[in-house]
Amino acid sequence: MKSSSARAATSAGRWILGAAIVVATAAVGLGLGLLGSPDQERDRRLDARRVDELRAVARAIDVHWHQAGTLPATLAILEAAEEPRLSLNDPESGKPYSYQSLADDSYELCASFSMSTQLGGRHAFWSHPAGLHCFRVAVEEVPRESVFGSRVPGV
Repeated sequence: MKSSSARAATSAGRWILGAAIVVATAAVGLGLGLLGSPDQERDRRLDARRVDELRAVARAIDVHWHQAGTLPATLAILEAAEEPRLSLNDPESGKPYSYQSLADDSYELCASFSMSTQLGGRHAFWSHPAGLHCFRVAVEEVPRESVFGSRVPGV
């Protein structure tokens, strides 16, 4: 037969184990609530990648326009000229990003996004709703920040 102190120790151990399980469950639930599900995080990363790729394409179009004096007829023209290589297809579906010249110095870049994103500061232009969204760009308005990192100090 167990002594009363042994029963108390067993009871306290069970209580501590139960409390630890409750705390761990709450921590996981809070983490999922704050960060979102793994699927939401995947969608967020894919959308961020789409924006990064569209920014690189816009920068390449801007460079082409400044060098050639015209917008490229298609995005394929930019592929050969760019280093590092441009990503012209959606990372999830593999479908090409949509590009359409609107005027001599403006165009549209379109992509389908998984979720709505509001960006701030110098990247606010690239905010988008969920679903298909087109960015109307005038070459002179393309943000001039380096897409791939500056190789020249102060640029």
